[in-house]
Amino acid sequence: MSDAGAPSETLQAAWDACVAAWDEQKRHDALIQLVAANGTYAWAAGRYRTITTERPDDAIAKRQLDRLSRAAMATMFASATPRRDTEPKPYRATMAILAMMIVAVVAGLLYAMVSSGKPAPADQPQSTPATPKR
Repeated sequence: MSDAGAPSETLQAAWDACVAAWDEQKRHDALIQLVAANGTYAWAAGRYRTITTERPDDAIAKRQLDRLSRAAMATMFASATPRRDTEPKPYRATMAILAMMIVAVVAGLLYAMVSSGKPAPADQPQSTPATPKR
């Protein structure tokens, strides 16, 4: 049932019961349960708001408006779904290419160091001390 449409007969009967015995909290509680089950928060709030307009000091109508507001917010939060992150990540491909290039440069430097062909110090011939002439 949509909030903009006419209420069901059950809702209208519950509202009429509230109006008939305004001070009886059980009837208001039953109406709030029906409103929550049918999702007709705006309709019920409109009814209670009309009462507060006619009688600004009516504590019951103010309390019920507050309860309806909290119940509607709780329903909204409970049924909310998280938003998907639809924004593209900037420079994602550029960063991947840059990382691959850095890895290639480091690998090239390591290869160049290993294959440079410099003999190890142990492979070099050692010079012998010169013998003195007589």
